[in-house]
Amino acid sequence: MPPRSLRTIVTLVATALVVFLVTSAAYKHFPTESIQQHLPSLSRLQVPHLQVPQQLQWGSHETDNIHDGSKAAVIMPARYNLSEIWFPQVEKTKEDRLWVPKNNKALRELLACMQEGTCRPNQDKVVILGSWFVRDALLPTKFAGEHVWARSIMTALDNLGYTSIFATDNTDIVRIYQMFPSLVSAVIYEPFDLDWCLGDENCIKTERNPWGIPLWKLLMFTYWSQPKGPLGANWTIVPEPYHKLSRGAARNTYVGYSVENTCRPHPFVPASERTNSVYFLTKKAQWFFQSWPLDFYKAAEAATGAEFVMGIHDVTAHDPDAPDKEITLKDIPFPPGTRDVGALPPSDFLAELSKHKLLIGLGAPVTSPTPYEALCLGVPFINRIRNWDRTNPNDRYSWDAQHETLKFMDPPYVYNVFRDDKTGFIDAIRSALKTPIEGYVLADMHMSAVTTRLKAVLERDLHTMAKEVLDRRLAGEEEGPLFTL
Repeated sequence: MPPRSLRTIVTLVATALVVFLVTSAAYKHFPTESIQQHLPSLSRLQVPHLQVPQQLQWGSHETDNIHDGSKAAVIMPARYNLSEIWFPQVEKTKEDRLWVPKNNKALRELLACMQEGTCRPNQDKVVILGSWFVRDALLPTKFAGEHVWARSIMTALDNLGYTSIFATDNTDIVRIYQMFPSLVSAVIYEPFDLDWCLGDENCIKTERNPWGIPLWKLLMFTYWSQPKGPLGANWTIVPEPYHKLSRGAARNTYVGYSVENTCRPHPFVPASERTNSVYFLTKKAQWFFQSWPLDFYKAAEAATGAEFVMGIHDVTAHDPDAPDKEITLKDIPFPPGTRDVGALPPSDFLAELSKHKLLIGLGAPVTSPTPYEALCLGVPFINRIRNWDRTNPNDRYSWDAQHETLKFMDPPYVYNVFRDDKTGFIDAIRSALKTPIEGYVLADMHMSAVTTRLKAVLERDLHTMAKEVLDRRLAGEEEGPLFTL
């Protein structure tokens, strides 16, 4: 049976629940008070008259006549599996619609457990996944940092037992929320969509729109350090503890992520079986223009015998010193003789990375998950320090590093090298080739640690926290827009 549109599903659920509540009241089978508590918005859906689905079989039930005490036959629907009717199994779907069967399964199991009173811990708590990065993370071909982080969030929600529902856009988020507002613990929200929601009178809860989504239930999903949204850092979840890495950084809500699920399936390659090769952290040819000087590579190759390897996905580039010049691959300043393995799927990429003795950062991409995956596979990392305090070069808080978290680690795992330090660059390669490491995962990046942090985030009293923010703003103690609790 093909999946119904969400509007149709909401309408059908509303109709079915009316019938279901009557039936359950007669058979003393279902706690109607619970349904009425958790689904208050159904009365606002303006549900049109619908015929009862054919799956419902009707029968008679004897009851006392309230007028004369005689028996009277009352036509009542027989028991039926409401969850299977409205959220059927979806066996096949296109790759970019993988969220459809997941949503149907989650909603089917939620309704069934509420019907039977068998919900597992947290199953009747809903988290709406409203960021497109989270939805796209279902695709195995997506491996940007946001996707890697999103997969950890989904795994942590599963570990905690929450019901996760994917939304396709803002309108979808509102519709899902209004199905069961009191069940929704949070909406993991895409900051790029916030202006649309704030400008739509049907999205956020206001005095005019009391059935909208409370602002304090929106958790901004951002990969970077700047706070997002009108409520600030406590409602901005991030993948790195940025406030611990640089002075003055906002104290956003650190959730983090793990690479264990992608790294651990790959067998560890002993150093004796690895080639004397180093891998460039790059998928774009453009990044070589902002990398180490070409003579650094030549000197390192001569001093260590290292072989350079890369995997280029995107060969489009421009020379910052000649922006109008048409660039081809032969114009890219990477070391002569560098072996290009080309674009690889994520799993094949990790298998390739595990064969090398070192990962070299070029300066970009910044704060990528790949160095974490490398460490997990037993591959150390050269972290390029792009800028620093010349009067106090040992002050790591002042370092502008390619990978901010890893700038606080040391050899043999991470080699922090200043961008103009040719000797340090050569020494780091020489040391890494001679000093193998075992696979290593940072303590904060174990899946159990991520799950623990997300649990703490979701169990906060966001309503009380938001009230405190609102009180401060009303008193003129804090700047920011006013909102409806």
